[in-house]
Amino acid sequence: MPVASLAAVALALTGLAPRPEVYTTWRAPVDIRGHELHVTFVKPVRAREPTLLVLFATGDAGWRGASGDIFEHLAARGYYLAGYDAREIVRHVKSTAGLAKISDAAAGVDALIVHARSALGLAEGTGVVVKDLRTPYGRLGYSLKRDGERVVLRVDGGSPAPPGGLVLAWPGATAPGDTRINGAAARWDGAELRIDRVPATVVIDGRP
Repeated sequence: MPVASLAAVALALTGLAPRPEVYTTWRAPVDIRGHELHVTFVKPVRAREPTLLVLFATGDAGWRGASGDIFEHLAARGYYLAGYDAREIVRHVKSTAGLAKISDAAAGVDALIVHARSALGLAEGTGVVVKDLRTPYGRLGYSLKRDGERVVLRVDGGSPAPPGGLVLAWPGATAPGDTRINGAAARWDGAELRIDRVPATVVIDGRP
């Protein structure tokens, strides 16, 4: 399908107003752990600084209403976007007659981030913002980025932390540096850091 047609499909499904002087947009299927998810990508003509990739999930009404408006606002502000209709995930989970595990959801997010960075031409270390990720314990939002020599994770407080908390897995080949959660010193268990409460700001010295 020609690029112009792909853009037209993306606009029709998300309600994103055509603004070629501000961004280009297209829609493509992405394989996420054996499930095909239809993702709308937005690439700004002039990206805002610092460069961030926003992973966006709609609300229960799909792209209608507030979700479409917020997505368009982010596109106009110069963010790189990868957005999807959360109802696709719900239908997939229901079709498997089981509950989605947080570990599966996290692995799916990781796969989508890797694909989105590649599709949008972003560097591997580009910071990420995740909005309204569905989990069995409610919606989860977070941002992860480098700030100089530090790595900073901010977890939203829209939903309570699940029983046992959240776990951050360290991706680096070397051990993480000094770490603080909400200003208090924190200790790693091997390559895992447990976050018991949200909202939370995690600051890690060094680079992965």
